Amino acid sequence: MKTRVPSLGRRLLRLAGFSLPEVTLAVGVASVALMSVVGLLPILLSSDQENGANTTLTTLASQTLARISADWAELPSGAAKPDEYQYYFSQDGEFVNNAGSLMDAKVVYHCLARLEPVTGISANPGNHVRMVRLEFTYNSPARTTKIIQASLNDDL
Repeated sequence: MKTRVPSLGRRLLRLAGFSLPEVTLAVGVASVALMSVVGLLPILLSSDQENGANTTLTTLASQTLARISADWAELPSGAAKPDEYQYYFSQDGEFVNNAGSLMDAKVVYHCLARLEPVTGISANPGNHVRMVRLEFTYNSPARTTKIIQASLNDDL
């Protein structure tokens, strides 16, 4: 006697696919997730740009402090040290010599360094330490100013 399973193939074909409401719901969930990611892109890009600028400014601050120390070493013995310096840098962070302003085509970063004696702290660091206020101005994309504070040994 033969036993036959009636229309097993047809039943499997009906159960094998997705229904239209299931597909519509899946596409809707995927599109909401995709739009959320696309909405975050401008925030992530501006954050990345700011982090890159902060890294560059840290490098330029280090170069500026080294350049001030080198300028002090070149002064004649007993000569007064200036309280203010201006430096200009290119996009690559290279020092631009004899630049007059941010209008120079090569200049991207301008640094105004002001030196002050250390005051207002309980532990006296001595007369040989100066506070340095580095004010960087650059265009990224709008004109931006960032300030970095540092100290510099005045033993030279």
